[in-house]
Amino acid sequence: CAAVFSRDQKAHPPIRRRPRRRGVEQAGAEPPWTAEPLQRKCLAALPPTYVQAIMLRPGKLSATPEPIMAEEVAQLLARLVRARGVNPMGGDASRPGYNEEAPAAIVQDFLRSIGLAPTTQEVAPHRANVWALTPGAPDALPVIFTAHLDTVPAETWTGDPWDAAIRDGYLHGRGSCDTKASLAAMLIALGRFIAKGAGPRPILFLATCDEESGHGGARAWAALGRKALFGVVGEPTGLEIVRAHKGIARWDLRTTGVSAHSSSRDKGVCAITRMARVVLCLERFYQDVLRHRRHPLLGSASLSVGVIHGGQNVNTVASRCEIQVDRRLLPGETPATA
Repeated sequence: CAAVFSRDQKAHPPIRRRPRRRGVEQAGAEPPWTAEPLQRKCLAALPPTYVQAIMLRPGKLSATPEPIMAEEVAQLLARLVRARGVNPMGGDASRPGYNEEAPAAIVQDFLRSIGLAPTTQEVAPHRANVWALTPGAPDALPVIFTAHLDTVPAETWTGDPWDAAIRDGYLHGRGSCDTKASLAAMLIALGRFIAKGAGPRPILFLATCDEESGHGGARAWAALGRKALFGVVGEPTGLEIVRAHKGIARWDLRTTGVSAHSSSRDKGVCAITRMARVVLCLERFYQDVLRHRRHPLLGSASLSVGVIHGGQNVNTVASRCEIQVDRRLLPGETPATA
């Protein structure tokens, strides 16, 4: 369901793809890739409408089959993009556009329009998960379809990040790919599923908040302890089934020094120079150790320094420096041992 005819300027890592033929397969047809046994089992458990949605290939609007109703998906996706939902990244979530309230309201309205009763789970002020469950056998575990409501900031975007304009058959905008296309595709498919008569296996649709920073929405949902048969997470994967994912651990590191005028350098201790040694040590740790830890699906473990702040002004020896470190974990690693 992810990334149907959308483009997002957010950078994503390269995806290893198997050779595949062009075009869209019909519902119930053999998937156009050699599916692993787990993939076949998962697809077999889904309603045909969902199988068809998963098997869509990214392309122009005219390439999308009628049962998925490309125009409806495009219209809903455009509304979600224009609703923004920027993750405040630890900042003030009360600012307009810097929370998930607007896209969450669109999702709730859509769920009501197809006859479901949405439930909200407040995670923080102005930030909530939205979910709904289709009818089904009382003893049947649901299949979860989930995607997140928030986006990363768009300060470096070229042009208007919220216009949701369609150019050359693609819808452009912050979050259009990661991951509001997933939300739109899942919701439209869910509406089709209900209209054709929900089966005995219930579908649980879940839209989470705070994915791009602290994963607060997913953590809050997991804390409820609800059980499911399995889940489909909408992310930009080239519509390949991804069954492994790196974990994450982050740290803020700070060095302190002694402030002095730059003309009396020897009277001060430069916190930036101290931090430079720390950064070099972290880089050696990555080059000598982490990049040699490998996983057959995920590649190597990684570590990077993404943000650095230091000093007061150019003519003062810096008394303070801070960095933010991003560490991506392989299965088996933990933040405590990272």
